[in-house]
Amino acid sequence: MVLSHFVAVNCHPFHPLDDIRAGLHSLAKAIGVFRQRCGDIIQVRVFWHSDKKAPEDILDDVMSFGFDVTHWPHQSNGQNLNRQIEFALEHKFDTFFRVDADDTVTAQRFIRQAEALESGACDICGAGLRYKPDDGAPFVLLPKAHPGPRDYLENKFLLHPSMAMRLSAIEAAGLRYWTNRIEDKALLLQAYKKGLRIMNLPVVAGGYNVTRASRGKFVQKWLGFKLNLRFLSAAKAFHLMPYACTLFLFHVLLGSHRMRALRHLIQRRKTALLRSTDTATGL
Repeated sequence: MVLSHFVAVNCHPFHPLDDIRAGLHSLAKAIGVFRQRCGDIIQVRVFWHSDKKAPEDILDDVMSFGFDVTHWPHQSNGQNLNRQIEFALEHKFDTFFRVDADDTVTAQRFIRQAEALESGACDICGAGLRYKPDDGAPFVLLPKAHPGPRDYLENKFLLHPSMAMRLSAIEAAGLRYWTNRIEDKALLLQAYKKGLRIMNLPVVAGGYNVTRASRGKFVQKWLGFKLNLRFLSAAKAFHLMPYACTLFLFHVLLGSHRMRALRHLIQRRKTALLRSTDTATGL
């Protein structure tokens, strides 16, 4: 059975143009491998969200890669993404891959996610990412295959730049982004409440550029905290309420950027301890 895949490239002019160029070039290579491996119908469309036209050199790259381009005025990011989903539904695609233009991608992401969605293993599929902080060393984060409430609190339920969806399930559930900030976290809460199956694959989907200002405003921290409490209520995981409050306090006091670095440091220490234990026991 031949499937049709829609790769939506979410592109904003406030992202560094050099990152966008690097992202598009990595996408072209990944899509080339994806086409060879799957034999399905694949359309890549770059959505440039701005009142101004994309720079000519970027448009030249898009055309040379065989991608389509749509210029749309910027609304909220949630509204932008919803228009992309509506476009894919209108044109009867089977799967929807979200790609943020300023991030790099790998072919394995598309290949493995397409297999998982086609087999019916899940409705929403994520993967790992290579985080690239603007002031620190890169590190890889692989979320759990079947994430739980604690992962939601720690923003590891599903890494939003790696998201792929089975469109028939999304249409049946009426799932859409909200127009507020932290739209990806809100979408995952709604998906959980609607009973959609969410799974992460143990592959690196690409490189994720993280800036110090990412989710640094208090309003975003407060919104995230309220969504955390709603998720715990939906999951009946009330025992994690104190942990959610503690995380919010630390996010306010230390900042989201430092908290992200701290979680990475803790994860590295856990990995090192596991490796040393395996070595000591001869495993």
